Amino acid sequence: MNRKPFPSLYVWGIWLFGAGLRLGFLGKQDLFLDEAWSWATIRLGIGPLLRLSLADPHPPFYYLLLKAYLLLVPDTEFWLRALSAGISLASLWIVMQFTAERWGRESALAAGFMLAVSSFDIYYAQEARMYTLAGFLWLVSFVALLRALEGGRRAWGVWVVTNILMAWTHLTLLLVVFAYLLFLAGYVVRGQGGVEGWQADRRTVLVGMGLVLAGIGPAVWQVFQFSSDYRIGGAWIPGRGDLWALFLLWSTGLTAARSYFLDSSHLTLPLLAQWSAAGWGIAGAVTVGFPAVWGMYRAWQKGGQERAWVWVSLCVVLGPILLGFGYAFFLQRAAWAFKPFLGAGYLLWIWAGVGIGALPRASVRKGWGLAILLISAASLLPYFTGWQKSEAGQALRALPPLAAEDAVVVVPAYLAPLVFYYTPPETPLFSVSNHQTLLHISPSEEHLTGLVQEVPCTALSNIANLWIYGDPARIQPEQWPECVQEKQVWMFIEGGWK
Repeated sequence: MNRKPFPSLYVWGIWLFGAGLRLGFLGKQDLFLDEAWSWATIRLGIGPLLRLSLADPHPPFYYLLLKAYLLLVPDTEFWLRALSAGISLASLWIVMQFTAERWGRESALAAGFMLAVSSFDIYYAQEARMYTLAGFLWLVSFVALLRALEGGRRAWGVWVVTNILMAWTHLTLLLVVFAYLLFLAGYVVRGQGGVEGWQADRRTVLVGMGLVLAGIGPAVWQVFQFSSDYRIGGAWIPGRGDLWALFLLWSTGLTAARSYFLDSSHLTLPLLAQWSAAGWGIAGAVTVGFPAVWGMYRAWQKGGQERAWVWVSLCVVLGPILLGFGYAFFLQRAAWAFKPFLGAGYLLWIWAGVGIGALPRASVRKGWGLAILLISAASLLPYFTGWQKSEAGQALRALPPLAAEDAVVVVPAYLAPLVFYYTPPETPLFSVSNHQTLLHISPSEEHLTGLVQEVPCTALSNIANLWIYGDPARIQPEQWPECVQEKQVWMFIEGGWK
């Protein structure tokens, strides 16, 4: 960034407010399965971790970063998530700095305020996963490309590195990289894109594109490998309605799209429980959608570089989203619908900030700020007070001291990382497969969910009590082997072991 005297009390106030929302209660929630998988992954050796990325649709960059980071801090819930929170706060600063340099302080404050109070961003800033890192790389690559086209040679290096790292952070972000490459191919064909002030020569652009293609090549191969057996997707096949839900997450937050999230019934205030998606959509359109369109329209009218900025933004926001959703919808493949597109939200908030900053009356801007704050509070109040990410920690910490005649059973077996995280390493852990096969699971630096071994019923001969944790729909002890049914079976029900 250019070093201008940009920071002010307002800017620091917004940044500190955003920091409080992200760091407050950061360790309050128990880990849920995906976060436990992050923890289990970084416990692997470097070799197994890299090999895992060849059989898993999540590339290794985030895990390597988390592994290095946890050499410096303990692996508590707070510190596991603090990396994501810190990256989110870096994005908040860049959004305000970049917007201020291009469109002035009022626009920067508006864009920063939207990001600071966004429950969508806060949710992933408080999750030990790679999504704020993905958004950060998306944002930095956008800023770097604009600076590079304006003649900044070092910015080309930043753009190349961030594009390669995007491909190695989440495979969905390959769509963003392809959008950039297509845009630059048009730039090369037209020669400086016909934009006054853009100085990058064709040779430099072609070299940058070539380096990116070389860096993402293995990730592209990985996509083809996964797509052939359906492993690249997410939990469901996104449809047209999910595009609307993505806009709601950008504009109004978690409550408006709560049905997609854990413990959705506690992710809304009782007063707003019956408010329709259409009502949330109108609120989002007024406070974020229309200002973003207005900001782009004003920039487009000015022509020159500002019109080109709009065009680049549309390419790297709409292109990846339409390709991703189109792939899922038309080919009926499961895909990640929301969290990989957090970075697109950063660019949307920048343009909405441009639109709000262009309003001539301070009273209107203040009224808009109050509306954004109230809409965000509608999601953040239940999120911080009544919502529960997981009961894993509560259940496993409530286990009595286990004696020689006690063992834990986890169902299904892939929940084992949660048990490893919340119980002593010597805890005997079992699972049951296909209702009949007894499995023993032990911690391992070679296997993500532990070393799983099929064992005979005699393995439980000295066990009297089985403490069962897992998916209630899959826990059916009456269908398990007799050696399990004859034990004293304990289950975590309504906050206690019974």
